[in-house]
Amino acid sequence: MTTETLRPNVQADIISILATAGIPDVIWRDHDDLCDCTFQRVCQWTNPHLGTTHEERLCCIWAKIHEMFPGCSRDIPAYFDINAQEWVPEVVPWNGEFDMPPALWHRQIARVLGISVAEAREHPLAKGPPRGKPFAKKPQIYFPWSGEYVLVELNLG
Repeated sequence: MTTETLRPNVQADIISILATAGIPDVIWRDHDDLCDCTFQRVCQWTNPHLGTTHEERLCCIWAKIHEMFPGCSRDIPAYFDINAQEWVPEVVPWNGEFDMPPALWHRQIARVLGISVAEAREHPLAKGPPRGKPFAKKPQIYFPWSGEYVLVELNLG
C-alpha cells in the first residue's frame, strides 16, 4: 500500500511520524567498525507489512551484560583450534581469498600491538589491510553414475 491510497489527513500523519522517527543515515552491519567490540554482531528484524525494523548491536549489549556478570564470561587471549582441540595463542596472518575486512584488520593490529581498537584505527599500519590471495581452482570432473553425473573432487595436493 502506498500513501496515495490513504486519506490526506492520515497521509500527513504518516509523513510527520516518519520525519520525527529518525530514520538512520547509517545502516548497521557486522564488521562495520562503528563500535570497538572485538566480535561485532548486529541483528536486524524487519517487516515490510508492518513498516518497521528493529536493530540491535548485540556485541555492545553483550559487553554490558558481561560487566553485570563477570564470573559468567571470559576473554581468552587465544583461539580454540577445533581440529587440534587446543588453544593457540598466536595471531594467524591473513590467508583469505578476499581482502581482509578493515574492521578485522583494526582488531588484529590492536591485539598484536596491545593497543585499543580506537588507537589501531589511527595507527600507520591501519592504512591498508592485507590483500587476498585467490585460491587455485580445483579441476571439476563429472562422471556418469546411474544415469546422473556426479562431481568427483580430486585431491592433487
